[in-house]
Amino acid sequence: MDVNAARSCTLGIDLGTTAIKVAAFSSDTNDELLSLVSRPANLRRAADGAAELDPHEQYSALLDALAEVVDVIHSRGYSVARIGISSAMHSLLGVTEDGAPLTPVMTWADLRAQADAQALW
Repeated sequence: MDVNAARSCTLGIDLGTTAIKVAAFSSDTNDELLSLVSRPANLRRAADGAAELDPHEQYSALLDALAEVVDVIHSRGYSVARIGISSAMHSLLGVTEDGAPLTPVMTWADLRAQADAQALW
């Protein structure tokens, strides 16, 4: 093995309704936690049952957390070999034809359709 070669790590990304978390683990046998960064998700709730996230805030928070983790791992001589992503349960986001957000993210916790869902049962 080339001692000058970067060691590899795995990134785990969790896009939750309470926080966005990015973690980096070494890929060698000890699976050491190299870095863990969390940013609040800022779930907005309203009296009508809304439970929404701003997609632009979420994206910005994710990029910020990723940049912080990557800075740490690069400073320690690691490169990213794998990425795993987990996201909040069922969510709905209206987008344009090219994928740009049109609406807030309506999360699994949004209750506005509760009466309609009950009527369907």
